This record gives sequence, structure tokens and C-alpha cells, in this order.
Amino acid sequence: MSCALTKGFTLGCKEFAGGVKELKFKAFPINIADYTIGANNVVTIAATSQTGWYKYELREEVASLTDTATANPQNATLFYTTEIKFFLENLNSDNSEELHLLAKNNLLVAVQTNAGKCFLVGLPRGADVTAIAAQTGTAFGDKYGYDVTIQYKDTHPIYEITKATYDSLVQ
Repeated sequence: MSCALTKGFTLGCKEFAGGVKELKFKAFPINIADYTIGANNVVTIAATSQTGWYKYELREEVASLTDTATANPQNATLFYTTEIKFFLENLNSDNSEELHLLAKNNLLVAVQTNAGKCFLVGLPRGADVTAIAAQTGTAFGDKYGYDVTIQYKDTHPIYEITKATYDSLVQ
């Protein structure tokens, strides 16, 4: 079976900035029926699932989102690995405990990029924290906090959510 191509790509204006502005997390279990995947992989979230989200504000240029397609022609397989990496400042017991709880859960992660796009990672099974590294650095100007990596694998590329949906996700 062949898969038909649907569009080409043209060069656009140089108008976007890289990086992640902010993250919101929700721990499983979730009501999967509240998450509807629409056209072009855009997800809508029912009002009943717009609460229970926790916001992580980030400093500039300390976070990234990567969605990598991996294909194996011999096995005719294709899957995507989504990785979120971010830095949280300030080593202390409260932050350490919160990150420990984050690592113990399956997660939905809403990501707001510096380019204004928003994405949802972890639907339908939940993303996992795969690494947390606490560090003091060596020099006065070095990082003092936590490097965190979250990973999710699935058979489809990353889902998008609208900015309005992202903004509706509250604690």
C-alpha cells in the first residue's frame, strides 16, 4: 500500500524563535474520552479535563522539545520519540520532592513554545521522566538546579493544541 503525499513546502519568513516558554503537567489517570483528536492532529480537551494541571515557568533558553521519526525499512516500522528537556533552578528539598513525584507518574505535558505554538505530549498512555540530574556546577556562573528529560514514544507525530486550549489548562 502506498501513502499519498498531500502537500509541498515553501520557504517562509524568518519570524520564529526556538525553545520552550512554559510547561504544564497533568498526572494520569485521565479520562481519555475528554481528549478528541481532530483534523491535522489538533487535540481538543473537554472542560472537565482542563483542571488538575500544574504550570512550570521556565527561564529563557533552558528548554527544548524534539519529535524524532525513526523508520526501519527492513521491518517496515515507523515510530516517533518525543523528548522534552528543561532546566529548573535552585537545588532544595521541596523541588527535589516535586521532581520525584513527577518521575513517579505517567504524564500529559502541554508545551508552549517561544514561537507561539502549543503541543500535547503523552496522549494516550502518558510520557515518562527518563532522567533528572541535580547539579551545582563548579564556577559561580554555572547551572545550579535540575536538568530534566521527559520522553514519549508512539506511532504518530506530536499532537498540537490551540493557544486558547493551552491557556484553559489550570490547576
